[in-house]
Amino acid sequence: DEDGDRVVGVLEEAKVPTGRGCLQRDAERKTRSVFVTRDAEGEREFAGFSGANDGFADCVTDLESVDGTLLYACDWAVTGTLGLAFPSSKEALMTLRDMCRELDILRVTDVNWRPVFWEGNKNAKEEILQFLGGTNILKATADEVEFLFGIDRDVAMQQPYQVLKTMGPECIGVLITDGGAGVSYSFQTNGGVMDAFTVPVVDSTGAGDAFTAGFIHRTIGLTNAYQEEEVDLGEDKLYPRGHMPVKQRVAEAFKDKELLADAVVFASACGAATCMDEGAIDAQPSLKLAERMVDTYGDDLVVTEETKRDFELPDLKQQWWDWRYSGQ
Repeated sequence: DEDGDRVVGVLEEAKVPTGRGCLQRDAERKTRSVFVTRDAEGEREFAGFSGANDGFADCVTDLESVDGTLLYACDWAVTGTLGLAFPSSKEALMTLRDMCRELDILRVTDVNWRPVFWEGNKNAKEEILQFLGGTNILKATADEVEFLFGIDRDVAMQQPYQVLKTMGPECIGVLITDGGAGVSYSFQTNGGVMDAFTVPVVDSTGAGDAFTAGFIHRTIGLTNAYQEEEVDLGEDKLYPRGHMPVKQRVAEAFKDKELLADAVVFASACGAATCMDEGAIDAQPSLKLAERMVDTYGDDLVVTEETKRDFELPDLKQQWWDWRYSGQ
């Protein structure tokens, strides 16, 4: 349909690959339009859709249509949870979850809880928790953490390791956002709480997505550089660091609290920049803008190191365990 054509145009303009099954068209269902309300402070709320909730093309995502070599070649997979609300797309997401574990793909899950997508489904919480099994990096808001895990939102923001502990041993890190109140984060051995960038907010739509994308972009750059470093093995010359799978590489690199804070600052800059303009797509910042915000305002951010933990995560050089949500 026309809305679908516009989406394809945006993707092509941004040079996002759409072939090999990455973009799917449905002959019977239309492209979903989401109605969003916005208050005077720029905070948005999802209000509904332009038709029946289960009548849109995104309800029938088909993983089998995707060229399988793409999955075998990738290091990272990023998902939300909205697709779990519909049988076909839920099947695709659950299959992808299992493939990530089997192929050793680092899986990032952005909860993105939107009750309007789950109308009439009383099992939403349980289905999301089931999907979170095996997640390697979790991104969630403080409200989402309280809803899913029963951890008070203020505790999650001050002690993010409580969320990491709940997620189980396959999770190497959590990112908890709270809009203008900042972000807390906890990874393998350290974490912290960070202020938000102070910016004039026009529209907060898309800020969370920008944060997640910024974090992944920065993390890939930092951890690739970490992998390529030469190290002292006690010989008369330096040697290349031994190759590590991406999950272990991220966990090991982020034992350096400065590298981890760097990635979170960059992510926060991306989220803040998105709030300064209207729309979820047009407002997404360029790399140049995000880097300029970090260079100009990053040093003013206050970062508080995480308080002492009451648990330790196993080293990633050990085996992986099957995950079970500890609250069940």
